[in-house]
Amino acid sequence: MSTPRINPNDPQWTAYVLGELAADERIEQLLEASSDAQALVDELRTSASAVEEALEAEPVIGLTPAQRAVIRRAADAESPRGFTPSLPWMAAFATTTLVVIASVVLLRTPSPAPVTRVAVNSGADTSLPASNAATAPANTTAPAPASRPRATPTAPAALAAPAAPAATVAPPGAPTITPPAASTPGLVVDTFAPTSTNAGLTLTGTVRDTSGALLPGVTVSLAATSANTAPRSTLTDGSGRYTFDGLDAAQSYHVTAALAGFQTASADLSSAQVARAQQDFTMAVGSLAETVTITGATPALDSLSAARQVVRPSEAPAASPAPLGRAGLFQNGAGRGGIVGGIPVNNGLAPRGTGPFFPGPRSSAETYASVGENTFVRVSQEPLATFSIDVDTASYSNVRRFLNQNQLPPADAVRIEELVNYFTYDYAHPTGARPIAATIAATAAPWNPSHRLVRVGVRARDIDTGRRPSSNLVFLIDVSGSMNMPQKLPLVKSALKLLVDQLGENDLVSIVTYASGTRVALAPTSADRKDVIVRTIDNLQPGGSTNGSGGIQLAYAQATDAFIQGGINRVVLMTDGDFNVGISNPTDLTRLIETKARSGVFLSVLGFGMGNLKDATLERLADTGNGNYAYIDTLNEARKVLVEQMSGTLVTVAKDVKIQVDFNPAKVEAYRLIGYENRVLRPEDFNNDAKDAGDMGAGHTVTAMFEIVPRGGSVPGGSIDPSVFQPAPKPPARTTNSNDLLVVRMRYKLPDAAESTRLDVPFADRGVAFGKADEDFRFAASVAAFGMILKKSEYRGDATLAWVLDTATSSLGADRGGYRHEFVALVQQAIALTNRAAGVHFEISR
Repeated sequence: MSTPRINPNDPQWTAYVLGELAADERIEQLLEASSDAQALVDELRTSASAVEEALEAEPVIGLTPAQRAVIRRAADAESPRGFTPSLPWMAAFATTTLVVIASVVLLRTPSPAPVTRVAVNSGADTSLPASNAATAPANTTAPAPASRPRATPTAPAALAAPAAPAATVAPPGAPTITPPAASTPGLVVDTFAPTSTNAGLTLTGTVRDTSGALLPGVTVSLAATSANTAPRSTLTDGSGRYTFDGLDAAQSYHVTAALAGFQTASADLSSAQVARAQQDFTMAVGSLAETVTITGATPALDSLSAARQVVRPSEAPAASPAPLGRAGLFQNGAGRGGIVGGIPVNNGLAPRGTGPFFPGPRSSAETYASVGENTFVRVSQEPLATFSIDVDTASYSNVRRFLNQNQLPPADAVRIEELVNYFTYDYAHPTGARPIAATIAATAAPWNPSHRLVRVGVRARDIDTGRRPSSNLVFLIDVSGSMNMPQKLPLVKSALKLLVDQLGENDLVSIVTYASGTRVALAPTSADRKDVIVRTIDNLQPGGSTNGSGGIQLAYAQATDAFIQGGINRVVLMTDGDFNVGISNPTDLTRLIETKARSGVFLSVLGFGMGNLKDATLERLADTGNGNYAYIDTLNEARKVLVEQMSGTLVTVAKDVKIQVDFNPAKVEAYRLIGYENRVLRPEDFNNDAKDAGDMGAGHTVTAMFEIVPRGGSVPGGSIDPSVFQPAPKPPARTTNSNDLLVVRMRYKLPDAAESTRLDVPFADRGVAFGKADEDFRFAASVAAFGMILKKSEYRGDATLAWVLDTATSSLGADRGGYRHEFVALVQQAIALTNRAAGVHFEISR
């Protein structure tokens, strides 16, 4: 029997999920017979749950007495003219419709703004009854949350039709306006109307960077320069476009565009310019000048950089804080309380493990692997530390996404090595035929001066982009219903176009899509036919469930069919990772990728979106597929990964790269690898060429840090009783290598090789102080400390967000691309959140 086909757009499915459909035997039969139907219902239930949670999180804005009186009077009004007694239901319907319109206008009204009383009937009495006058003071509308600006609505067209002038009642201090009356009698509506009858223009525009690339997620703010109206904000969509409706042609406006890592752009628009209805912006990457304002009883941050102006705490209470961070970001009120949980802000140390922590993320269906953190290991028990390198950067951009939404990320979303490796460092280039080289340095550990901090930096060989091998790329795109969000499929399309622009006639592009089913949207096509490729990308539409395993199989089939010997053969997966049809278990998906990886086709995974991001699954797929995992939260990040670092993303120069550090017991009591918790290998895995490890692309840098307890020092953590069957270990004998603190061993394979090559690099610690370390070392240490603070690590020692801010600010270096400046802004955002949790208002303005 064939599987019945279903129509995912049939509204009965939504009604069934919401319990609004009576028992339907046909639907029950479809659910039993069709996996697509089951997946659709599961997806709708997930969406309904997310909507319910979001609505529950919304602040409740009550009606004022005046608003209640207006609605009550509207409901009691007599039936409009033109309705006969034989059709009472039509009159009721019309009255109800007008009441709903009035209610929506009232509930969506921001404050403060002039309140205008609109009389809909020229002969109606517009004054409030005497019994209501005392309960209807001017400007009593409940304010909308300051961090969620809303567009000022205009009166519905039906209520603004020209008619005879009507009397008006304005609150004290508001301008007197006599709006036109409508033909419908008996209804008085409170509305926040523009101060001119010329309202109704629309302002649109696009935001680009200096290279011409469109920027989504930019906060665009609009404020009238002379009218007493609340400012409005919006975000650019996946095409870098923004829109403001309801502008007044008689007004002038100030418009700004802001995005982390870019210089703020602004424009003053005269009334004539507003009438032209178009204002585009070009944003340049650059440093940000910060103004920090603190109110409340908690002491101000000490040792802040001289580049910022610090205002000491005022005596004003922090009962009504202004928006935190960038305009337009929503606030999460969870987790309010003192500075606790061991996160010292303002250089204060609170007892660990007590009370609430930061404001945390709202509940969602996102999943992250829980791996804990590495502990200190005694060299006498295990002198070898072995791990796979990690060039992924997804955790950093995901953490950035949380902070930009005014939330702290879940601890499991923070992978310290990915935060550190998001940035490039000036390590020594490989020489000769070797594809990688190591640079080692050590200083005092800044968060525990009695310990040493060792940095192992690895750099991969660069390639001449003009001599890049021919490529066979298969774009595997998730077009399921869950990708129907601006931060998902629209951003995927924009990102792909950036990459296509970098390709040429020696490159082949295929496009495979998957939702409920799979299909080849574009057969292998030369990249010089950009119009064909872009048209295919533009035509992608979301809908259906998520058959990711089927898409993976089809994409690898396409890649192997068009395989280029000696070239780049890669599948680029773009998804939120929410697989729910076919093989959906992460372990089974990993086995599928392991099988496909033997074909010689590499895999890159790009994660998109929020709410249902399956971070743990995507990371495992990339690791198994001999590739890298990045999270794309903005078009700027897409440009970084697919344009600036295209060679590293696509061209592998060394695969299965492993590091093994051999510590000298005469110098080291214990060590701890910072991060890499899910990359740790057994010592015997180092020499096992069958054991998979991380791959390095052209120009990639990898940084690993060890915190070391010098010989004879106290080791954090619990003690271990000696074995009764083994003699106590004797002090190590001095050897010819006694001056070496450690030896770093590396193993790697060339991209087409089956056997590995080993490289050993010894290192002797010269006792350098942290303040004497190079800028790269100090900046990487500040990023690692930031990660430990976000993870609430028990090993963070004296690290504070204030120290992170100072150290990062003084270690920016050349900062190509402005990414280190952006990190400084993120640290400031985290400080603002912690201060808010402590009852302190900390506002950062750009």
